[in-house]
Parts: sequence; structure tokens; C-alpha cells
Amino acid sequence: MRRAWFKALAAVIAVVLVLGGLFGIAHGYLNSRDFQARLLHEVSAKLGCEVRVARMKIRLHRGLDWVDIEASSPAIRPETFMKAARLRVRYDFFQALFRRKIALTEVRISQPRITLDLSEAAVAPAAPAVTVAAADAPPPRMEVAREAEKPMDEEKPAVPPSASGASPPRTPPASPPPVAEAWPPPPRMNLKNLQVEDGAGDVIVAPGDRIQYAGLQVRASFSEDPTPTGAGNIALATLQLPQSPLLRSVRGQFLWQAETIVVPSLVAQVCGGNAEATLRLEKPKDLPVFDATVVLKDLNIPELARAAGVRDLPLVGKLQAQVRFQGALASLGAPNGLGQVKVRDARLFRAPGLSQLGGLLNRQEFYDLPLTACEADFILRANRVDLSRIQVAAAELDLTGSGWLNFNERTEELQLKLGIAPTLAASLPSGLFEGLPRRASGWVEVPFRIWGSMDRPQNDLVARFAAIQMRAIGGAVFDRIFQAVPKNAP
Repeated sequence: MRRAWFKALAAVIAVVLVLGGLFGIAHGYLNSRDFQARLLHEVSAKLGCEVRVARMKIRLHRGLDWVDIEASSPAIRPETFMKAARLRVRYDFFQALFRRKIALTEVRISQPRITLDLSEAAVAPAAPAVTVAAADAPPPRMEVAREAEKPMDEEKPAVPPSASGASPPRTPPASPPPVAEAWPPPPRMNLKNLQVEDGAGDVIVAPGDRIQYAGLQVRASFSEDPTPTGAGNIALATLQLPQSPLLRSVRGQFLWQAETIVVPSLVAQVCGGNAEATLRLEKPKDLPVFDATVVLKDLNIPELARAAGVRDLPLVGKLQAQVRFQGALASLGAPNGLGQVKVRDARLFRAPGLSQLGGLLNRQEFYDLPLTACEADFILRANRVDLSRIQVAAAELDLTGSGWLNFNERTEELQLKLGIAPTLAASLPSGLFEGLPRRASGWVEVPFRIWGSMDRPQNDLVARFAAIQMRAIGGAVFDRIFQAVPKNAP
């Protein structure tokens, strides 16, 4: 009995030694220069770009670690478009050993930096030839690499679901003819833990327009049953969008299925207030489109004006707005949309025309005027805003009208009507409002316009009042002269 026990123990030890030797040989081969060059070539060929790694370590029972990674392609501007400090991949060793299937359990990317210029067509129709610095010629595909790729084969994407979601009742204006773009479907894999740590990027979407972000954190998971799906959370320390103020503390969730990406909730801090948004991207009939709704709450208007490059804005208060954007993904840098805007706790402080009118009429309250209402409806067409309704109201004044703002040329054109309450009109010089239209309520209406540069706008409000006042003064003088002349004078 003892002899049989010793034989069994010796057999186990021998098996362990053999397996340990084989494991050591395999570990040494996987970390050899030749195999690492083959692996880099396979990865580069699959991604369609050249991947370079400064240091690589592979553990057969755990996974791999890459340090100082770069990706480049002559078809992309700039050529080296991605860098990362570290890539860590972990997999289920026993599932790979017994089921001959690679099951990833963790992928972690540290400090990825992406730089892209999408302002012109920079992607070649065919993938560029791949070169690997660690080897003179690409070796033939190895069996171990082929096994690793089997569970990663892509399927044809499922038909995307139809777009849905709450939105204002009207439909935004049509977008300009879009440029066909696409994004890949989710990878066909089961991955419980994907992490991106401290990412940053700078993407030029059009001349003068860029998207910049920093402090990117992603936590996501992927499943291949029943269809490839990805879901997770995303956070950004800062996000700068074209024609937009800086967003801070961005937080959101996403769902990625087939050719549809949905962001059901996205919140951020901006200009002393909060922004909330929903976003849907999909590609029906090979035409990528987006649908987004943005809600702004309590944004500081002077801070928002400075971020937009508007100087000396006379309006003070907290901005409330709801905007819906729709169109082709290619027009995201200059979107179309429609919405409503209101200002809470609004005041007009030294407003052009109004303050001058206050000086002309000796009314000090016109210099700092609290508002009871301040709102507008607008349509956004790329860098132009068409204001279909403007309504501003104070205790004894109101302002109504329409117009447009062009942020590209920094020009504006507003057709307005200043309403003056009967109580205020009665306290002003008699005859000042003769010949001006009146509402049924007795309010006087003074039409005027604002036009020209957004930095130095012109208006004809004071000129209109001066002309009216001069006519009133001239009429009084005329009456006095002719009243002094006897009726029977020759």
C-alpha cells in the first residue's frame, strides 16, 4: 500500500514538473522578441493602423501588460493619433485552457491621449500597409493567435431600433446635406470590466471648431448574448464643445447596441448653473444621425456672454433654456435646432438705447431696469440664431419683436417695438407720443431697430424719440408764434 502511495505521489510530482517546465517554456516564448513582434503585427493588421509598444509583458495564467503605447496611420491626421501610458488585459485562464475560448475579464487603459483632425476627409478607402518596427518582415499567423481571435469575430449589426424620447412639439429645421460617417458596432465579447482612466483628447471637427476633453473616466461592460451590447458610465473633468462654454464635472450613462448609441442621462456644471442632456446616435440606411435635447438651469448670463465672446451684454440674470438638436452626425459641429429661453431675476443694466433714452427723458430708472419677464423662442441654423419671438417686460415698459444673430460674422438685426405704459407716458412731456400707434390697453408703441456688429450695435431708438421731441417742440414754438399774431393782421 505504501509503495502504491509513493508511486502516485511520484507521478503527481512528475506531472507537476513537466507542466511547470512546459509553463516556463511557454512563458518564455510568449515574452520573446519574436512572438511579441508577431502579436503586434496581428493587432496592427486587425486595427488597420500601426501599433507600437515600448515594453510588453505576458503572463500565461493572467494576461498581458503594455507600457507606452502609440497608434499611427498615414491615413489619419496627425499620423500618431493615439498614445496611452498603459494597457492591462486579464482573461480566464481555465476557460481558455479547457474550452479553447478567450474570455476577457478586465481591460484597463491608463492615460489615453487622442488627437484627431476631422476637418477634411482624412481616411483612405483602404487600410494602409502595416509595418512593425520589431521585426523585418511580418511572420505567418500563429495557431495561438488564431484561437484568440475566434470569439472576437464580428457579426453583422442588428437593425437599430427606432428613435424615441421626449422633445418639444415642433420639429427642428432640416440639416445641410450630411457626410456619410459610421461607428462600429459593439465588440462581440463578454467583458465584465472595461476601465479608461484619466483620458484626454483634442478633436478638430471643422476649421476653428474643436472638441477638447480631459479627465475621462469610463466604467463599462459588454455582452454578446443575445446581440452585442455595451453599457456603462462615463465622466469627464472638463469638456469644451464648439461654440460652447466650458463644461465641468460631466457625468452620464450610455447604452451601445448594434448601430445605436443612447445616452439617457448626461449632467454637467456650466457657467455657475447646471446642464442636463439626452443623446441618441443611430445609422439608419448608412446615414448617421443624432437627436439631442439639452436643458439649462440657472446659468449666469454675464459669464455665459464672456464665454461666447460677447462683450458688455446689458442683460443680467439666470438663464433657463430647453433646446432640441437633430440632424446628420457630420453637422454636429454646427447643429440645427429649436428651443425656448427664459431669464430669471432679469435686469437690464445700461442697455444701449434704453439708457440713452433715460438720459433724454431724465428717467434714472432706465439705467438699471428690473424685468418681470424676459423670454424668446428661437431656431438655430448652424452659427445663426433666428429669434421668432422676443418678449421683455418691466413695470411700465415692455419690448417685443423678432430678429436674428449671426455668430460667425458677429452681426445682428432686430426689429423691435418699445411699449410705454399710460402712467409713464402721462409723466413725460405732452405731445411726445403724438402720431405713434397705441394698443387697446392705452400703451404707446415706439418701433425701432438694432443692427450691426454684436460688439458695437447701433440703434435708432434715441433718434426716433429726439425727432418726435423736436417735432413737439417745433409745433409748440409754431403755435406760440402764430398765436401772438392777431387774426386780422395783414
